[in-house]
Amino acid sequence: MEVCSELKIQEKQLPKKKTKAPPIHTESSILALMETCGKEMEDEDLREAMKDSGLGTPATRAGMIERLIQRNYIRRDKKKLMPTERGLALIELVKDRPIASPELTGKWEHRLNLIAKGKEDMDQFMADVRKYTTYIIHHVKGTRPPEPMMPAYTLEGVTCPKCGTGTMLKGRRAFGCSRYKEGCDFVVVPKVAGLMLPRDVLVDLLENGATAGFVQGFTSRKGSRFDARLRLNAGMKVEFFFDAPESKSKAE
Repeated sequence: MEVCSELKIQEKQLPKKKTKAPPIHTESSILALMETCGKEMEDEDLREAMKDSGLGTPATRAGMIERLIQRNYIRRDKKKLMPTERGLALIELVKDRPIASPELTGKWEHRLNLIAKGKEDMDQFMADVRKYTTYIIHHVKGTRPPEPMMPAYTLEGVTCPKCGTGTMLKGRRAFGCSRYKEGCDFVVVPKVAGLMLPRDVLVDLLENGATAGFVQGFTSRKGSRFDARLRLNAGMKVEFFFDAPESKSKAE
């Protein structure tokens, strides 16, 4: 009984406190967060890529906020920036997506740094950005993006690697040899593991039997991104391989 009475006394003495909602952002607090958002990233490469920039640049951050106001995603309430119904709806749609996280910007900044050093292809980067943008738009709309069957380019003038005399013609789903009526059945599909191959990569494969370097942006069946080289095997089918390209000194 004495223990119970002591516990009751202690419960009565507990201070009553209320949790406070986080403060509403002002323009200056958002600008500060945009400047420093990359410093908390765990990935060292992403943190390094964003250490000098954050989200946007000093010249573009204020303009980003103004565009959000112009498009009615946020509104000014004296010094505070308040989300509108439209803004809250957008947050609900993308809050769990990579586009809503600084990590995506960090990854893109990292790849841009690699492009500047000549270690990644700019066309492939832009293709990935367009692909992801298309995915997000269709996700928000609740629709499925159309799957491109063939690229816009042709392989005019490229010789068939199987018969050595025909040229590559563009069909509805693949490129095939112009001598198909004479019996050459060589066909190559330009889309491999979710990636529509750029023309220079496909020409390299057909003319040399293998790509000179690694092709970036393939997707495995489990959804993981990977890079690989491509080659034509003995059956003239495209396959992956992961041997490092020979250096010029070894090749000579």
